[in-house]
Amino acid sequence: MALTAAERQRKSRLRKAAAQFSETYLAGATAATPKRFIEAKRAEFEAAHLVTLAKFDPALTDRFYSELAEHETQKKGVYLVETMLEAWKAAEAATQGT
Repeated sequence: MALTAAERQRKSRLRKAAAQFSETYLAGATAATPKRFIEAKRAEFEAAHLVTLAKFDPALTDRFYSELAEHETQKKGVYLVETMLEAWKAAEAATQGT
């Protein structure tokens, strides 16, 4: 099935965001473990807000892992950064206001 222009644009933006995030917080890795990804998201948050974060809300991280369960892994326990960013955004959207 062919992608619509909007889907292509969304995927392109996600790829660019994943590449930038990876370069800044994952030493350029294209894939990582969820634990390493969450640590990188913590570093991103701390840098953006000039704070030290103890941990993310467990509801957010639990939802993140649930979202990831729907995706294939690169190898056991390792996901593409692009996939994890997409799962993280979905988890954030699902846990807003909880």
